[in-house]
Amino acid sequence: DGPFCMFDASSFNQTQFWKYGYPFQDLHNRNYLYDDSLWNSVCLEPSKAVIWHVSFFSMLLCISLLQILLVVIHFFNSFLSLFCSLCD
Repeated sequence: DGPFCMFDASSFNQTQFWKYGYPFQDLHNRNYLYDDSLWNSVCLEPSKAVIWHVSFFSMLLCISLLQILLVVIHFFNSFLSLFCSLCD
């Protein structure tokens, strides 16, 4: 659906008005994440909403991957500690 922002929603009788909503919801044939020309041209307020969302979720993804790596390291450490303590 994309970010919730204010965008230009012109009606059928050429009346121009702005409204809050999901402007990228009706893009069935285009993906707004890969078309960076849409990022600053569609959302009027807050400015750069798409850039903020993409960077925020990218940071969340990196932090989650780091957390998974730490869990795997902890698992192997516990596994090795269990079997090495049985050898003594």
